[in-house]
Amino acid sequence: MNKFLRFIPLGLTFAPVSTVLAVTVQSPPAIATDLDDFFNLICTATNLLFTVIMILAVIILLYAAFLFLTGGGSEDKTKQARQYILYGIIGIIVALLAKGLVLVVVNIVSSGGFTATSC
Repeated sequence: MNKFLRFIPLGLTFAPVSTVLAVTVQSPPAIATDLDDFFNLICTATNLLFTVIMILAVIILLYAAFLFLTGGGSEDKTKQARQYILYGIIGIIVALLAKGLVLVVVNIVSSGGFTATSC
């Protein structure tokens, strides 16, 4: 054990060097130069946000199911579980409406000329 502890300062000394060497150089992201690029950027951001909200809503629904199962007939636990189910369903509805609203606004602004590649 004592021999192992001697290598810790050596490892900590070379840790920043190994981190720098592990970095890969990437090209900078393309700048939106026209309206289609801007709409694609909005669609990509919307898709990411939609995915995060849907994952959170499913986790909330699973937690509500867990509360129902472990509540043991307790009125407080079932009431709390029902509230979480309501919150999860509202989250899913809001995510779907937001995604649809973005598609409608993009199509109205672009006068139907935008071909949604990432929406």
